[in-house]
Amino acid sequence: MARTRTTRTKAALTTGAMVLAAMGGSLLTATPAAAIGWCNATVTVRGSFIEWAGEAKIPSYGTNKTCQMSKGSHSSAVGALQLTLNKCYGEKLSVDNDFGENTRLALIRAQKRAGTGADGIYGPNTRDALGWYFKPVTPGYDECSRI
Repeated sequence: MARTRTTRTKAALTTGAMVLAAMGGSLLTATPAAAIGWCNATVTVRGSFIEWAGEAKIPSYGTNKTCQMSKGSHSSAVGALQLTLNKCYGEKLSVDNDFGENTRLALIRAQKRAGTGADGIYGPNTRDALGWYFKPVTPGYDECSRI
């Protein structure tokens, strides 16, 4: 009886290992879409409007715009968010690249206005809901627009 149980256990483990190998070990590793890095840089997004052209700095993780940041974050990505909160949402933050309590509270107010979850944490949903500050490339006026 013990020998049969051992044989069955070995067979089950071997089968499981073969299934995982065939799947590329996907049950053990996270997919790239599941991993969201901390915003540590910005990417430039260009936009053309009826009267002018402009560009916005959007928080990124390297070149990936899918990133997150919250209180305690410190990078140029935070500065880009602070600039947008000032220009598009009427905040008066110091653009110091530091995600402190004032930035968190300003983000909560902007998230409420944009109709997304107001938790004071920046991520993909907030990125898509906010209007971003587009600085004019050619003479004209500033614009806030969703990306």
